[in-house]
Amino acid sequence: MPKRSPKRLPVVPPWAEVERLLKATTRERDRLILMLATFMGLRSFEICNLNVEDVNCREGLLFLHLGKNARDAVLPIPKFLIRPFRGWCGSRTSGPLFQSRKGGRRLGTRALRHLVKRLAVAAGLPDAAKPRKYHFHALRAVFCTEKIRR
Repeated sequence: MPKRSPKRLPVVPPWAEVERLLKATTRERDRLILMLATFMGLRSFEICNLNVEDVNCREGLLFLHLGKNARDAVLPIPKFLIRPFRGWCGSRTSGPLFQSRKGGRRLGTRALRHLVKRLAVAAGLPDAAKPRKYHFHALRAVFCTEKIRR
């Protein structure tokens, strides 16, 4: 049997770099996606699978269908995210929450990986062009690290 390589801890970007990444966004959609990962700890596939009807701004709840380990979950939406959610959903009542620019299809996880890389370069973050320096899951690591610090 082949030997397993030891698991490494994720590299957690400093909060100042996350702020620069958020400030580099020019689209409302991109900013909300990054905020969901950073402030709610959502995984990329969970964000891509969200539908408009999964967001309940009135009660401040977000319903996740078949998240990790094929489990449903109901998460509280932080108060400062309610307004961006309302603005993004607008008058839509159903369908994918985040659509691609091409044909209105559901946004894919690959697009989220490219989004973080593109924004890291735009924000002028150090070593942003390096392959494994900035990735989407690092935002979830920021969320978890901040949660432990509190």
